[in-house]
Amino acid sequence: MKKLYFGTDGIRGAANDELTSTHAYRLGAALSTLIRNKRGLVIVGRDTRLSSPMLSSSLIGGLLSRGVDVYDLGVFPTPGIAYSAIYYHADFAVVISASHNPFSDNGLKVISGKGTKISDNEERALENLMELEEPGVLATDANIGRLETQKTLCEPYYEWLLKHHFVLNKTLAPVYIDTANGAMSEVAPSVFKRLGIPFEVINNQPDGLNINRNCGSLHPQGLLEGLKSGKYAYGLSYDGDGDRFLAFNNDGQEFDGDRLIFLYALYLKEKNKLQANQIVTTSMANLGFLKALKKNEISYQCVDVGDKNVQAALSRDHLSLGGESSGHIIIEDELPTGDGLLSSLFFMRIANERPDLIKEALAYKKYPALLLNFPFINRDALNAYVNSKKYIELVTELENRLRGIGRVFVRASGTEPLLRILLEAEDEKALQATKDFLEHELEVGGVC
Repeated sequence: MKKLYFGTDGIRGAANDELTSTHAYRLGAALSTLIRNKRGLVIVGRDTRLSSPMLSSSLIGGLLSRGVDVYDLGVFPTPGIAYSAIYYHADFAVVISASHNPFSDNGLKVISGKGTKISDNEERALENLMELEEPGVLATDANIGRLETQKTLCEPYYEWLLKHHFVLNKTLAPVYIDTANGAMSEVAPSVFKRLGIPFEVINNQPDGLNINRNCGSLHPQGLLEGLKSGKYAYGLSYDGDGDRFLAFNNDGQEFDGDRLIFLYALYLKEKNKLQANQIVTTSMANLGFLKALKKNEISYQCVDVGDKNVQAALSRDHLSLGGESSGHIIIEDELPTGDGLLSSLFFMRIANERPDLIKEALAYKKYPALLLNFPFINRDALNAYVNSKKYIELVTELENRLRGIGRVFVRASGTEPLLRILLEAEDEKALQATKDFLEHELEVGGVC
């Protein structure tokens, strides 16, 4: 069995090739050894990929066979599974999903009983346990784990969202929702219907193959086309597992993660609920966004890419708000994990109460930026390159070209064999010239 490693968002790989049922079974068995009480509880949920039921069944088998009880929520968004781990006082939760990746990929995300990603030490422990011939101890007789699958297990998450604070003006124009044929396909429409928010939904007919396919937060073209009709107040777009969200106004202007964080920070600051007047963002944040924060006397700290890093900083410094440009946003006082649905409801609340803040969030000028992805044959080839002299020389040259007028940020993807390079500059001409140089160097060097 090929060993798989935890990346920035769990274990990921091509389903039934890099990531198999054996991996899922062994993860379930390995988790049992981290549960200290006599009879543990693990929450399990999945997205709509064709391979998700297969991996879910194997994972649950590994848990039950080691005497761990399981609440199976079925198809449910990642944040709903995290909330359920807290609500049911579970030891862990596991999400079967590869988020925004194509349907052919899948992943296993382990969440703590507090609703956060597990620690690096726990990830390393699980990796080592999965390598053992028999992780954990097989249970017998009445000690075998019990499985609960009632649909009512999902209801606490709905009730939490509904009763929390989202009472909106019923005269609001309809919103246009794209659920990416993923885990939000039933959940988001149900919540909006219960709240009385008029809406129309697209891409909510999952068939196992169409999750994220030309839809959702990474592919908003269909949503933007629908907004041209003028019938809708806003477009709301989720990703496949529901932990990220982007918004668009009826002119097609985008609220990416940076603009959403800026908007939420302005609102919370006015309410005296922005702890320390500070937010947490990542090294991918746009320079225009950072300047806008400073202008509004909101401080920030930048952490490495990954919502786990954002959450750790929020928790450590007792802060309220943080997130990533991609749309992963954590409203720490509500839930210690990114929740696309919660974020979208927060957005709608501000749009209803303070439309002037919506305009202000769109007013700051973003630095022209390019996010380029360069694919490698596999992760080993990617790792070899980022540890090479050629890589150091390339990054140094890019930094020299943009010094004083912008910046470059380079990282290896934690979920795919991609080299991700962010270029930002005040001047479009300089940005394009740097892009042309970069592509030429990588092509000539035979890197990608």
